[in-house]
Amino acid sequence: MHRIQKGKKERYTITLNILNMEIHDLFDQFTRLTEGHVQQNRWEQRLTIPSHIGKGSVTRTRIRPGMEIMYTDITFE
Repeated sequence: MHRIQKGKKERYTITLNILNMEIHDLFDQFTRLTEGHVQQNRWEQRLTIPSHIGKGSVTRTRIRPGMEIMYTDITFE
């Protein structure tokens, strides 16, 4: 993550270099790279991204072993 300051306003840039050999690793890689907050219950994990990156979340729902659904509602700043 890189911090850029223009006048009084600070901006951050983030470059996501994701190498994904296994689709089930995508959520975990995105979580590590964004350093967001994860809430978890038995079937679902929700990653809330930090405010300096944007607004929103990524949710992973495990349907059964080996099958999951991910949906994203994010606006990048």
